[in-house]
Amino acid sequence: MLSGVADAAQPTRYVTAREYYCFKLQVRRGLFNIVLFGGRLFQQWAVDMYIKIESMRLDWYSNPENQKLIWAELYQVTTHIILFIYFYELCNLIIVFR
Repeated sequence: MLSGVADAAQPTRYVTAREYYCFKLQVRRGLFNIVLFGGRLFQQWAVDMYIKIESMRLDWYSNPENQKLIWAELYQVTTHIILFIYFYELCNLIIVFR
């Protein structure tokens, strides 16, 4: 699962950094969020958190254990594409010879 989205049936044991910062940035009715009124400091904080999340994502891709998963999914997709092309051309041959 490359997208990082957890299955609904499988409970997660931790909160990702992206989920945490999304929670912190939510606008809630009746509550004053000082972070959202920080001006340039808020902008710098948002950029820093974005860089943090992206670097964590890149670290996940560079981990050798995850490389096996990435290659396995890539191989599976490639196999499906080859089979699709094979059956598509087979169907075209059948239609031509009828």
